[in-house]
Amino acid sequence: MTKNIPPLPPFDPTPVVRNAADMHRQWRILMGEWGFAERTLWFTFIAPDGEVVKVLQQIAQIPLKPDTRTLDNVITACTEFLASSAIEDGSAAFLLSRPGSAQFTSSDRAWASGLVKAAKRGNLRLQPIHLATDDDVRVFAADDLID
Repeated sequence: MTKNIPPLPPFDPTPVVRNAADMHRQWRILMGEWGFAERTLWFTFIAPDGEVVKVLQQIAQIPLKPDTRTLDNVITACTEFLASSAIEDGSAAFLLSRPGSAQFTSSDRAWASGLVKAAKRGNLRLQPIHLATDDDVRVFAADDLID
């Protein structure tokens, strides 16, 4: 079976994220060619001027459903990183990757909505949350996050 996989966007050594489309493009570049063997949570940081901080973290083999403690710990780590890097007004960008189709699952929604809720509790600004699968990179719209 042949997939209609779009080519990767050109690499930008100094990317700037000004809007949701820029963030989507950045995740598409970072994720490279399609195909994931396990569920992973990826995150990076965006400075207030839109510059992408040269840090990309991952938490591999995440469970199907997140727990509040794990989510709060991730958000705390992000907040502390931004504060220690003197970019307190920056934001965090999250992407969930997993094998399979690009259709959102209840697990995907649980992770995305859990991250949004934890970020609110932790006073962390977020970029739109994305999902990368074997088929596509998608953004979670607000109505996708309804439990």
